[in-house]
Amino acid sequence: MNLLDLLEVHPVLPKLVFKAQAQKPQVQRISHLPSVAWAPLAAYLARKTERTVLLIAPTAESGDNSLYDLTALRDEHDPEPLFFPAPDRAVLDDDDDRNATQDRLAVLDALHGKERSVVVTTATAISHPTLPVQELIHGYDELELGGKLERDDFILHLAESGYERVEEVEV
Repeated sequence: MNLLDLLEVHPVLPKLVFKAQAQKPQVQRISHLPSVAWAPLAAYLARKTERTVLLIAPTAESGDNSLYDLTALRDEHDPEPLFFPAPDRAVLDDDDDRNATQDRLAVLDALHGKERSVVVTTATAISHPTLPVQELIHGYDELELGGKLERDDFILHLAESGYERVEEVEV
């Protein structure tokens, strides 16, 4: 038995799931809950609605705690919870900032897919802009094994996505 099975008997949750499934656009804002309830509720809603759930924590510490809780509550059929970090601009080491950027892009890539996700983030992280949705979609290509890509088309696509030629690449 999973902890989420115990939530089935709560009288409010089935109504909340029904409301979340029927609502268009598919946004359901829930507030005024103790922090220990965030992860179980997010996991429950993701499992019952088969939709992506975004959990916005007020601090990085509460976000980490929610991520750990979601990982512990995860069933074998549930997606791995994702963390959308804030870009860290105050560090002296560019590797940390590069890792945060890679993590942010990985979460956006996962959201681009068809599978549901549970994403944990902080208010600070979502206040930093990302690329516009159309740019993300336009800049997203898939190659299949054995597929071919014309060089000129690829270079044009890169130029339209903001890449430019340089004489020397810094390492």
